[in-house]
Amino acid sequence: MPTFTTEIRFTAGASSTGFELGTALLGYSTLGTAVTWSDVSSDVRNLSISRGKQRELDEFSAGSASVTLSNTARTYDPNYASGTYYGNIKPGRWMRIKATYESTEYELYQGVIREWQYGYSFPNEAVAIPRASDFMEDLNNADITTTTSAAVSGTVVAEILNAANIIPRDLDTGQETFQAVSLASANALTALQTADKSEGGGLSAVYCNEENQVVFEDRNSLSTNTRSNTSQATFGTSALPVDEIDIDYSSDLIKNDVSLTRIGGSAQTKTDSTSQDDYGIRSFSLTGLYNNSDSNVGNIAQSYIDAFKDAELRVRSITIHPRMNNALMIQALSRKIRDRITISYDPPPGGTTVTDEMFISGIEHTASAQDFRTKFTLESVTGRSPYWMLGTGELGTTTVLGF
Repeated sequence: MPTFTTEIRFTAGASSTGFELGTALLGYSTLGTAVTWSDVSSDVRNLSISRGKQRELDEFSAGSASVTLSNTARTYDPNYASGTYYGNIKPGRWMRIKATYESTEYELYQGVIREWQYGYSFPNEAVAIPRASDFMEDLNNADITTTTSAAVSGTVVAEILNAANIIPRDLDTGQETFQAVSLASANALTALQTADKSEGGGLSAVYCNEENQVVFEDRNSLSTNTRSNTSQATFGTSALPVDEIDIDYSSDLIKNDVSLTRIGGSAQTKTDSTSQDDYGIRSFSLTGLYNNSDSNVGNIAQSYIDAFKDAELRVRSITIHPRMNNALMIQALSRKIRDRITISYDPPPGGTTVTDEMFISGIEHTASAQDFRTKFTLESVTGRSPYWMLGTGELGTTTVLGF
């Protein structure tokens, strides 16, 4: 079993961004501001972490974590004046969870505590449960008024984050050039997600990573990042063991009539008649995109068609129980959102082995003193294979033509 470490910054609020070597970017944080983490691991009974999304066309939701702490000594009772952290047990404090396994430390989660819950089983049992979420929640709670630059997408994403006063970030430059957009009392998360859709049509992504940095990956990232264009591990038959595989085969995600419209532009519609003959018309539309070109909006519409025009037997998730397997434990702790992995399974009884490559779109961890489990939510690579770029692949063999 790994050693889990849970720490809370009791003396600094949610907006504190003091520079800490190895954990923040100088210039996006304040030099000289002390950062103190208090280790509460000895009181932890169990913990859970959930990050990512559940389905391909969903937005990335706020990552969350909760920790059950023994509170029999009233250590986390905000009304107990003799408590170690009295006066500082408040919502708005940062919490982080790490795991150490075979001398390697893995960052699993950082977020801001939004609430403390308390439970009592009389006469002597008491627990405190801090529940945290990442900056996606802060973005959803912020309205912004700003005018963005006519600039490449990564610049606009940064301007939206600046307006919302969200500092930790890891942003690609971007591939798409946007028009200047006036945002008046606009929801910051919606503005950010619109920028994402304008960049990539399901190929790009905006989410918070395990260090609570807002990440923007542009539409080329699935092709240029090694962890996304090459399978990082194989799970299942004759590979790393899997406890559960969840598979579905439905029409829920089929889109064969896609209409996208940019601000000041005309609707760009792409269809697939073969898909419509098989499944009926399945429409999907977006308006208010930030692009400066109708033709590029049309390309993005086509990317939705390419990815979602057909029903597909999809591995929705896998659950692994890595406690007794060294290699599996390392995978459970090290895999990240948008990593590419391979799933191999034999449909019972004795069916032919099925092998699929998938992207990780969600990660869940649950841990106690006796147990540790990880669930990876997955999405298909269909329509999102590495795009051909001069000198990097063979068109039609290892790559496909993109925009």
